[in-house]
Amino acid sequence: MPHEEIEEALQAACKVVHGQVEGIVQLTIIYMVAEETLSDWIKKK
Repeated sequence: MPHEEIEEALQAACKVVHGQVEGIVQLTIIYMVAEETLSDWIKKK
């Protein structure tokens, strides 16, 4: 395997990992906001 191919494979893998991390971060933020909203809503009831 030539050096360039290894580098391309590594870059592709990094992009996939980065995308997954971004997705997890977004889900975490959505979850935290939803949790706060729910607790506020429950307090108001």
